[in-house]
Amino acid sequence: MNDRMINMNECDACMKGKMTRTPFKNKINYNTQQPMDINVADTMGPIKPTSLSGFRYAFVIVDIHTRLPYIYLLRDKTEAAQVLIDHITMMQTQFNTLLKLFHSDGGTEIVNSDVIEFLKRNGTIRTNTTPNTPQNNAVAETMFRTLMNMAKCMMYHSNVSKKLWDEAIMYAAHVVRRSTTKHDDKDTPIKSLTKQKPSIKHIHTFGCDAFYHIHKDNREGKLDQNARKGIFVGVAGGNETYFRIYDVELNKIITSRDVRFNENMFTQAKQMVNEGK
Repeated sequence: MNDRMINMNECDACMKGKMTRTPFKNKINYNTQQPMDINVADTMGPIKPTSLSGFRYAFVIVDIHTRLPYIYLLRDKTEAAQVLIDHITMMQTQFNTLLKLFHSDGGTEIVNSDVIEFLKRNGTIRTNTTPNTPQNNAVAETMFRTLMNMAKCMMYHSNVSKKLWDEAIMYAAHVVRRSTTKHDDKDTPIKSLTKQKPSIKHIHTFGCDAFYHIHKDNREGKLDQNARKGIFVGVAGGNETYFRIYDVELNKIITSRDVRFNENMFTQAKQMVNEGK
């Protein structure tokens, strides 16, 4: 019997008092042949506390074919629409293809007039979930849960301040892009997209002590120190040879290619917490 049909033993009062949600029995069939066939997106936040860089939200876009996640950090939800438009434009230029279908929840930070008009001009089909059905955006929801759980584990392991959550989730996404998944246990998402095997030589323990080199032009004299110690918080976007180091004393992120790591020490993370930063 069709479980959506009301049977003769059920009345209006039964429906009003006992009706439950229809089970999500089947996974959504995403039929893709190549990258940019389908993209899904979701926004998470506000995340507390506000990060050191002032971010309160995270915005994820996932390519269904490769399961490659792109994370963008936002200070306000309203930034998501322009970020989405810029991302789609960039990917279409880089891979010489048009996005065929875009799916998200019905949040107005994503589904607004600017995005709707852009997708219409782009020839992209737009679909969205009905209210209160995050299960219909499961890939984006699951990716967010994966990235946030990874970020929390990395932060708990090194005991860094929660204000570095933005750096942790960005680094988690960097690692996921270079890891096999349930979707594909042979290739990583980034290899599925670029057809090139990614390097993992630059992967180090999040939150560990790291020394970054001070160029001689930035030293006052011959006796000045050659390096400063900070917290390793990730790699620079688009360039794996540059590392991001949070200097606790200077209270700023330093980007440097000349870095040495002590992956078993977390003294700077402890100092940051003790100083209440």
